[in-house]
Amino acid sequence: MEEAERRLSYQFQRVLIETTRVLSPQFSDSLCCLTGAQLELLRNICDYFHMRSSFVSEYQEDYYVMPDDEDYDAIQAVVADLEDTLMGCAEIEQMIEDIRDSMEVMSAKIVASDSLSAAVKTTTRLSATATAGTNALGMTPVPEGYIRMVWVMVGYVQGDTITQIALKHKNVPSGETFLKIVASPASYQVVTLDTPLELYEGEWIQIEYKGCYAGNTLTGLYVSTDRAL
Repeated sequence: MEEAERRLSYQFQRVLIETTRVLSPQFSDSLCCLTGAQLELLRNICDYFHMRSSFVSEYQEDYYVMPDDEDYDAIQAVVADLEDTLMGCAEIEQMIEDIRDSMEVMSAKIVASDSLSAAVKTTTRLSATATAGTNALGMTPVPEGYIRMVWVMVGYVQGDTITQIALKHKNVPSGETFLKIVASPASYQVVTLDTPLELYEGEWIQIEYKGCYAGNTLTGLYVSTDRAL
């Protein structure tokens, strides 16, 4: 479009947007929250952004000059992006929902943990006579609708030296994780839980004894609190 064709007379009602303010904005990007009414206004006013006459590249005394084709195309790309943004961003909305859900879960865990700290602690003793090979002692999995705080857990062995004694965090159906391993423990060597641990539905801790001799005395103890959610 030639410059002569881009010249327009001023109109009192017309709101002009400077081309440079759009293509070289003075504001940095930001995240905004809009009401439904505000969205309605912006979506409708976008119609004016498709009119070349809404933008000014040069002011003269009796007329102004609209943007040339290159600048107008660049502005229209910005407008298209704006219109897309005003349709909503599902990814950000889902992210906010996920954060809110995570915070609610964390809040519930904190409340549950505070309640557990004040609850009665139960001491459970475990014992068995080993068979040759690998043996295990442990608690039952946390039942549905409960949370369990394990304050202390100790496993030890009496008799001939075994290969390894360990604490395992087990979970159905995802598997197991070693919490602590003591290799080649001496007679009466113990393995202990270093810090209290919260367990949830389907989780439990197991004491695993490897390389046992038949007749080894396997012993364990844990202090815990179970609480309904």
